[in-house]
Amino acid sequence: MTIIFLTGANSFLGRIINILLVTKGFKVTGLDLYDQSVTVDITKPFSLNEDLNPDVVVHAAGKAHSVPRISAEKKVFYDVNFEDTNNLCTALEKLTVKPRSFIFISTVPVYGLDAGYMISENHPLKGETAYAKSRIPAESWLTGWADKNGIRSMINGICSGRYFIIGKADSRKSIVWQEDIPSIITGCV
Repeated sequence: MTIIFLTGANSFLGRIINILLVTKGFKVTGLDLYDQSVTVDITKPFSLNEDLNPDVVVHAAGKAHSVPRISAEKKVFYDVNFEDTNNLCTALEKLTVKPRSFIFISTVPVYGLDAGYMISENHPLKGETAYAKSRIPAESWLTGWADKNGIRSMINGICSGRYFIIGKADSRKSIVWQEDIPSIITGCV
């Protein structure tokens, strides 16, 4: 049985991912601030139980859907969307068995766009929102971390041609139905 470690398991999207992955027969270990198998604030350094041994990490934790007005609110975006990724990966490095794959849930605004059509991974990162500015360094850092640790990333899957596509792959909007995300994840797994 494939073990999936899901961050942000209590979030809007995390709950949907959790339910649908369990329904498809995966064992899901949830991580969140509250009421999950692993309860921790990942904006601060932490350790994971050595027995965790996930096959796949789905990193859905993050801060979004608000517009910060002051610099302290912008810092919260950075802490939650960049520092959490760094802290999570540092905790994963300490495990005896590392995950084979890492799926990072991000967003088209990192490209400075509201919608997208045929956006490649080489598209310039021009996001100006607090959310985009916190996700851009997280994506960059995570790509290097996955390479260094031999963990298959979604980018490697796309480049190898082993990337799961829904429908005809001719979407013209940057909208994904929340219940399609677990299908994408199971396809990647």
